[in-house]
This record gives sequence, structure tokens and C-alpha cells, in this order.
Amino acid sequence: MRFTGRVSGVLSTALLAAGLVAAPPADAAPAAPCSGGRVLNVVAHHDDDLLFLTPDLINDLANPDVCVRTLFLVGSYYSRDGVAPHPTDADKYAYMESREVGDRQAYQAAAGIPGDWQHAPYSAAGVQATTWSLGDRVSTVELRVPDAAASNDAGTMYKGQLWALYADNQEAWPIPGADAPVQQRLNREQVLAFVQGVIDDYQPTVINTEDPSADHQKSSMDGNFHADHVAATRLLVGALNRRGGAWPRVTYYRDYLARESAPNLDGATQARKQQIFEAYCPYDDEIYRSGSCQPDYVDWYQRQYYADSPWRGYYLWPMSYGFEDPKLDQRYRVVNRATGLYLDVSGSSTADQAPLVGFTPTGNPNQAFTFKAALGGWNLRPVHSNQCLDVTGSSTTAGTPLIQFHCTAVTINPVDVAQMFSPNQAFRIRGDHTNGYTITNANSGLALTSPAQTGGAVTQAPTAGTPDQLWDLVPA
Repeated sequence: MRFTGRVSGVLSTALLAAGLVAAPPADAAPAAPCSGGRVLNVVAHHDDDLLFLTPDLINDLANPDVCVRTLFLVGSYYSRDGVAPHPTDADKYAYMESREVGDRQAYQAAAGIPGDWQHAPYSAAGVQATTWSLGDRVSTVELRVPDAAASNDAGTMYKGQLWALYADNQEAWPIPGADAPVQQRLNREQVLAFVQGVIDDYQPTVINTEDPSADHQKSSMDGNFHADHVAATRLLVGALNRRGGAWPRVTYYRDYLARESAPNLDGATQARKQQIFEAYCPYDDEIYRSGSCQPDYVDWYQRQYYADSPWRGYYLWPMSYGFEDPKLDQRYRVVNRATGLYLDVSGSSTADQAPLVGFTPTGNPNQAFTFKAALGGWNLRPVHSNQCLDVTGSSTTAGTPLIQFHCTAVTINPVDVAQMFSPNQAFRIRGDHTNGYTITNANSGLALTSPAQTGGAVTQAPTAGTPDQLWDLVPA
């Protein structure tokens, strides 16, 4: 079954009868739309909003004075053998649409608004999408970039694309639909412009989104995060920086990693959160089996945590817009503040395991590095070799020298949506132009440290904030 056009009012009546939609009081005076604010949620998937942004989301939906719009960047066009097999293209499309309908039904249950959802074409910055509206204050926007879980679908052109678009500027091909029928091929700049256009169009007073630092957290080493969540949020942040001017209030929410902290919602709030999620659940056959929702989501019924600044760790994430430097895909010379020595691939070697040394400036490409996005931080790639900065033997021992090594491919586990990566090739950056930058290895947590003499090995050492660990990034 394909869910196009209106959602039947029969379901709204059923929700009323089940007590999931509250009928408005007969004598209630209508409030001015949006007098309590305009909330824009930006997430990757259908259910991210219900699991991670709730109960805040359902409280906003329940408030008759607050307008709520959610931008979903990803469409769930995929199958998983043995879990939710959707063997044909029509099956995949139906599954994607079913999850979209489920999310709308959860919104309707939380908002207490009877009636039908209306859909229409939507466009921002020349990018086509679909908008769905319930009354005059609740709406969604569907872009439908294919889900990362689709990467394992042999023979389909719709593979997981959001992370690749964000990190490597690979084209994304959103799934066409009745309101956006033309196959689009979008690059990073187009998606940034689209997200900016949604913001300009809606003029939110509040933006809620996911955790941009999930891949930087300690437990992310075990793959306990989803790259699409990180990509969606960083694209939002990039769009805000691209837009310029004052930001609306932005709140970041921890996603899967919230379960590593103690439950923090009271019993009544947990029950309400579960109730609303269960309005969505029957539309997702990955989690609705034998007539009930699987118990996998209890951890998130019990929790809602913010990804505040201390949690995010004050890191500089790979971004096209925003930070002074570094910027995504740009080239830099990495110069130590204590010694003035440049990070250098010894002898301009292109071989694996060539050492990184401190050297006087030569202007050669073995002293220039392209800064790329990596799961867990940044890849620093010598321009002359296009290898990756690495730590010898993936060591976590202080004093271990740095090397270049061929860049290790990313593998996606399609069942657990766990992102496996090579943290010894990922580096995290803090700092600014004025005070210098500290560069630490994601695997060891140790900082790049300059030798005292020309030609000496660059090593890793415990972060001390000393000048031999402070670096300037000079555009190359």
C-alpha cells in the first residue's frame, strides 16, 4: 500500500476513541497560531524525534499556542534480511511511506488535533520536497535522502547517502514521490542551501536537533551511534552558519548514548512517551512484530538528555561554514607554536608507515594536509600522497611516533546501524586562531607533540597545553 494524499479521518476518530487524541473543549477560544513560538526540529530519521527529542517534542505538540515543524532529511527506503525484508522496490517504498505515516500519527496523538493531514509540494533553494500539514500549527517536511541502512541493498542506486554527502560531498539522490517526482542529484552545498531555506521560510524561534558530537564520545569507539544523526545535525549547523546573523535558540539532544546515563524521566512522563511512540510503532515493521512493539526502546522511554557544551567537549567538528579554521576539505600547513617547525612527511615519501617529522618550511606538498571529515574527528591527508595521518600500530602509548598510512575504509553494520571506523586515523581539534589548536588522536586521546629539533619525530603525548602541543593552521 502506498500512502499518498490524505490520511484518512477514520484513523483520527480511532485515536480519539483510544484516548490518544484529546478532543478540544467545546468552549475553548482559539489561540493565535504560533503565539507561543515556532519550533523547528531537524532530524535524520522517523523515530529520532520521538525517541530522543521527547518529552519536549510532545509537550510542544500538545501546546495549542506553539507551532511545530519537523524536517526529516532521510527516507527509510531499504530492506534488512531476516529483520524487515522488503524485497522489491515497491516494498521498500511502502516501508518508507509507512514510517512517515507512523510519525504523523504520533504527532496527531500528541497534538490532540483531529482531522486529516494535507500534503503539498515544497521547495527551498531549488530543492524539491514534500510538506504535510495538520491544522495550522503542525507540519513536517520530507526530503528523503536514502537511509544508511540501505547501503547493504545490492543492486539499488539508493544507498545510504547522508554521511557521504556531508563528509565527502558525494551526491545524494532523494527518493522521488508524488509531490517531488523528479529525480534530484544534490551536493552538499545544495542541501545546506535547502536547510537554510527551510529556516528562512519557517522563521523558527527554537530549533531542536540531535547530537553533533556523538561520534566524539568515548563509547562511540564501540560503534554505539548513527552517522546519519551526526551528519544531519552538522548540516543544520552548517546551514545556520551559512545563513549568518543571530541564531534561534538551538537545543541538541543525545541520541543512543543517552542510555549510558541513569533514567531521568518520572513514571508518568515515561508512560506518555511510550504511549505516543506506540502510535508510531505499528507502522514500522522492523520493531512491530506479533502485534506489539518490541521492548528495544525502553531505555529511551526512560530518558531525555541534552547534549550541552560540556558534553560536546568544545571540539571543532568538520564543517564547511562556521569556524575560522579548520574548514572541511581545505588544505592547511600545520605549524608548531613552540618550535616553528612544520608537520612534514619525511622525505616526501608516499609509502605506508613513512614517519611524520617536524621540519623547516619548504613550501612542498608533503607539508600541506587536506582536512577531511572522519567518523570520530578529522582525517589529515598529506597532499602529495593522499594517505592518512596515523599512529604507529594504533598505539595508545605516550611517545609513539606518527606516520602516514593508507586510509582505512568505513564499514557500516546495517543491522545495528553501528558505524565502525579506524579511530587511530581520526583526530580531534580544539582551539582557535588566537590561542592555537590542540590536535588529539581519537583512539589514544593523546596530543600531537612537536620535536625540539628539525627532523625529529612528531609523537603523541598526554595533553598538557604546552606550546609544543599547540599548532597554527595556515591555509595552504
